Amino acid sequence: MAATSEHTAILRLIQASKAASAAGRTREGETLLARAAQLAPTHPVVLNELGLHMMQRGDAGNARELFARATAADPNHPSLWSNLALSLHALDRPQEEMAAIERALAERGKSPRESTLTEMDALWDAAKAAEKEANK
Repeated sequence: MAATSEHTAILRLIQASKAASAAGRTREGETLLARAAQLAPTHPVVLNELGLHMMQRGDAGNARELFARATAADPNHPSLWSNLALSLHALDRPQEEMAAIERALAERGKSPRESTLTEMDALWDAAKAAEKEANK
Protein backbone atom coordinates (compact mmCIF):
# COMPACT_ATOMS: atom_id res chain seq x y z
CA MET A 1 0.00 0.00 0.00
CA ALA A 2 1.42 3.39 -0.95
CA ALA A 3 2.13 5.90 1.82
CA THR A 4 -0.64 8.25 0.69
CA SER A 5 -3.28 5.54 0.48
CA GLU A 6 -2.14 4.16 3.84
CA HIS A 7 -2.47 7.63 5.38
CA THR A 8 -5.94 7.99 3.85
CA ALA A 9 -6.98 4.57 5.19
CA ILE A 10 -5.82 5.51 8.69
CA LEU A 11 -7.72 8.81 8.56
CA ARG A 12 -10.85 6.99 7.40
CA LEU A 13 -10.57 4.55 10.31
CA ILE A 14 -10.19 7.45 12.73
CA GLN A 15 -13.19 9.25 11.23
CA ALA A 16 -15.27 6.06 11.39
CA SER A 17 -14.18 5.55 15.00
CA LYS A 18 -15.28 9.08 15.92
CA ALA A 19 -18.59 8.69 14.10
CA ALA A 20 -19.35 5.39 15.81
CA SER A 21 -18.50 6.81 19.23
CA ALA A 22 -20.57 9.94 18.60
CA ALA A 23 -23.51 7.73 17.61
CA GLY A 24 -23.27 5.87 20.91
CA ARG A 25 -21.57 2.80 19.44
CA THR A 26 -18.64 3.02 21.83
CA ARG A 27 -17.41 -0.53 21.38
CA GLU A 28 -17.38 -0.17 17.60
CA GLY A 29 -15.52 3.13 17.90
CA GLU A 30 -12.91 1.58 20.16
CA THR A 31 -12.52 -1.40 17.84
CA LEU A 32 -11.93 0.88 14.86
CA LEU A 33 -9.40 2.96 16.81
CA ALA A 34 -7.61 -0.21 17.93
CA ARG A 35 -7.46 -1.32 14.29
CA ALA A 36 -5.91 2.03 13.31
CA ALA A 37 -3.37 1.62 16.12
CA GLN A 38 -2.47 -1.86 14.87
CA LEU A 39 -1.98 -0.61 11.33
CA ALA A 40 -0.05 2.55 12.22
CA PRO A 41 1.15 2.51 15.85
CA THR A 42 3.44 5.51 15.35
CA HIS A 43 1.13 7.67 13.22
CA PRO A 44 0.65 11.03 14.96
CA VAL A 45 -3.11 11.13 14.29
CA VAL A 46 -3.53 7.68 15.81
CA LEU A 47 -1.41 8.60 18.84
CA ASN A 48 -3.42 11.79 19.27
CA GLU A 49 -6.75 9.97 19.14
CA LEU A 50 -5.53 7.38 21.62
CA GLY A 51 -4.42 10.24 23.88
CA LEU A 52 -7.82 11.90 23.63
CA HIS A 53 -9.46 8.62 24.64
CA MET A 54 -7.14 8.40 27.65
CA MET A 55 -8.07 11.95 28.66
CA GLN A 56 -11.77 11.08 28.42
CA ARG A 57 -11.12 8.18 30.78
CA GLY A 58 -9.26 10.44 33.20
CA ASP A 59 -5.86 8.89 32.48
CA ALA A 60 -3.80 12.03 31.90
CA GLY A 61 -0.51 10.19 32.51
CA ASN A 62 -0.94 7.79 29.61
CA ALA A 63 -2.47 10.57 27.51
CA ARG A 64 0.65 12.68 28.08
CA GLU A 65 2.85 9.82 26.88
CA LEU A 66 0.77 9.41 23.73
CA PHE A 67 0.67 13.15 23.01
CA ALA A 68 4.44 13.38 23.56
CA ARG A 69 4.96 10.59 21.02
CA ALA A 70 2.58 12.36 18.60
CA THR A 71 4.49 15.65 18.89
CA ALA A 72 7.76 13.79 18.33
CA ALA A 73 6.30 12.21 15.19
CA ASP A 74 4.89 15.51 13.90
CA PRO A 75 6.49 18.43 15.77
CA ASN A 76 4.95 21.04 13.47
CA HIS A 77 1.29 20.29 14.22
CA PRO A 78 -0.11 22.86 16.69
CA SER A 79 -3.09 20.79 17.83
CA LEU A 80 -0.81 18.02 19.02
CA TRP A 81 1.05 20.50 21.22
CA SER A 82 -2.26 21.89 22.52
CA ASN A 83 -3.38 18.40 23.52
CA LEU A 84 -0.05 17.76 25.21
CA ALA A 85 -0.56 20.99 27.16
CA LEU A 86 -4.03 19.84 28.26
CA SER A 87 -2.64 16.59 29.62
CA LEU A 88 0.15 18.42 31.43
CA HIS A 89 -2.43 20.76 32.94
CA ALA A 90 -4.37 17.75 34.23
CA LEU A 91 -1.14 16.43 35.74
CA ASP A 92 -0.45 19.79 37.45
CA ARG A 93 2.82 20.35 35.59
CA PRO A 94 2.45 24.06 34.81
CA GLN A 95 5.98 24.77 33.56
CA GLU A 96 5.84 21.95 31.03
CA GLU A 97 2.28 22.96 30.16
CA MET A 98 3.46 26.50 29.46
CA ALA A 99 6.25 25.22 27.21
CA ALA A 100 3.75 23.12 25.23
CA ILE A 101 1.36 26.06 24.92
CA GLU A 102 4.16 28.29 23.67
CA ARG A 103 5.11 25.67 21.11
CA ALA A 104 1.47 25.36 19.98
CA LEU A 105 1.28 29.12 19.55
CA ALA A 106 4.57 29.20 17.65
CA GLU A 107 3.43 26.42 15.32
CA ARG A 108 0.07 28.09 14.77
CA GLY A 109 1.94 31.19 13.71
CA LYS A 110 3.67 29.12 11.03
CA SER A 111 0.48 27.36 9.94
CA PRO A 112 -2.31 29.77 8.98
CA ARG A 113 -4.58 26.89 7.93
CA GLU A 114 -5.09 26.06 11.60
CA SER A 115 -4.91 29.52 13.05
CA THR A 116 -8.16 31.05 14.21
CA LEU A 117 -8.59 33.98 16.52
CA THR A 118 -10.70 31.94 18.96
CA GLU A 119 -8.09 29.19 19.22
CA MET A 120 -5.31 31.73 19.67
CA ASP A 121 -7.27 33.52 22.40
CA ALA A 122 -7.94 30.24 24.20
CA LEU A 123 -4.29 29.25 24.03
CA TRP A 124 -3.19 32.68 25.21
CA ASP A 125 -5.58 32.50 28.19
CA ALA A 126 -4.28 29.02 29.02
CA ALA A 127 -0.69 30.25 28.72
CA LYS A 128 -1.36 33.13 31.12
CA ALA A 129 -3.05 30.78 33.59
CA ALA A 130 -0.17 28.30 33.41
CA GLU A 131 2.38 31.07 33.90
CA LYS A 132 0.46 32.38 36.91
CA GLU A 133 0.31 28.86 38.37
CA ALA A 134 4.02 28.28 37.73
CA ASN A 135 4.92 31.50 39.56
CA LYS A 136 3.03 30.58 42.75
